[in-house]
Amino acid sequence: MHREHPLPQRVNCLAYIIFFLSFYLSTLVQSYQPVLTYNPSSAFVDGKALYVVGGYLDSGTITPQIFMIDLSVSWNTDSPVYTELPNGNACYSCASAISADGQNLFVLGDSQGRTLNLQSKQWSHVFTFNGAGRISAATDPLSGKFYIPITNLETARLMLILDLRNNFQPLDTDYEIPLWNWYKVAWNTLLNKLLFVTDFDMHTYSPVTKEWTNFARPPEFTATQDFCIVSSKSGSKVVLFGGYSSNMRATFGNIFILDVATLTWKKGAPIPGGGVRRSAACGLSNDYFIVWGGDTSVTVDFIPPKNLTLVYDLRTDEWTSEYITPNTPILPTDNKEASGVSKTAIIIGAVVALIIGLMAGGIYEYFAQQKRSKASSSVTTNTRPLDNDSRRETVQVGSFGTRLEVQHPHACPSGIH
Repeated sequence: MHREHPLPQRVNCLAYIIFFLSFYLSTLVQSYQPVLTYNPSSAFVDGKALYVVGGYLDSGTITPQIFMIDLSVSWNTDSPVYTELPNGNACYSCASAISADGQNLFVLGDSQGRTLNLQSKQWSHVFTFNGAGRISAATDPLSGKFYIPITNLETARLMLILDLRNNFQPLDTDYEIPLWNWYKVAWNTLLNKLLFVTDFDMHTYSPVTKEWTNFARPPEFTATQDFCIVSSKSGSKVVLFGGYSSNMRATFGNIFILDVATLTWKKGAPIPGGGVRRSAACGLSNDYFIVWGGDTSVTVDFIPPKNLTLVYDLRTDEWTSEYITPNTPILPTDNKEASGVSKTAIIIGAVVALIIGLMAGGIYEYFAQQKRSKASSSVTTNTRPLDNDSRRETVQVGSFGTRLEVQHPHACPSGIH
């Protein structure tokens, strides 16, 4: 005999399923989100990660926050894939670089030189160095050494060369490094030189000859501070972006790309909507230039950017809403700015659709079961006398027309009334 499952029991089962799905969804939606900063430092590994270190909060407080943006997977600019890392010393515009083997993040800030092992997530103290303010660092992938120009010292201008195996070596330079603390550096593997950009000039440093050489900046690049410079893994391209001019009291959104083979600069497309950016974290991976955080103000008052993350496709010379890793299909669209679908939105949509499907299925099954139970219990009776000796009933059972003849329990024997 079929037993009917009442509606409350079915609703309870469905409620449990929805609860656990909702809990799972909440854990996805509430994943780590970094706090917006400006004047952080950054370092990156092509195809792996962009590491963002410290910076100012909008309150003016310096933060020890450190995190990475995953560059091994595809994402949209409204939902990059973040991973929280152990906090370091609170610093802003400090020097940061990745070791040649990709295993350690080096940070020089707050007078402390430290390394974070990216596997064990443990910090190690390397050295103490006083007087290091707004500085920048780059890694020579051939020697594995970190290069950190120190130009804001009144008594000396040094090139700190750090070898993790042999502590660090201060190297005096004969070249006249400008006394300016707004510089940025990057290492170019094709030239095998350190690129050094200051307020109005650009130079290169050779670890082989230990000589500095003048290098032409883009004529239209007028930023004097807070800009980004990054070099591609192959060394074929160098990108200069954004920044601020204290003379012009202006913040820029210009992007310039250097073809290293021909030493030719070209100006890229402007940020849509006339956007500008200064004091941001930057990286370059899979021919995409990535910008995170920063400031859009032209004064000392911080103005947060509308778009936290920006991506520029160096192959198409366009700003885009997608960061796409190799072998990842790109859906066709007529609007690159709107073609991306948030990873979180996809997850939410899938889970909501599943919940709705379960609810609809549960309701349908309940009413279908009610209908079957009602049909099984319904009896259509057609009574007629078959003879004078007894009363019989012809009964139709169920919906398939099965007919039975049964003796009426109260039929009287023939002749007795």
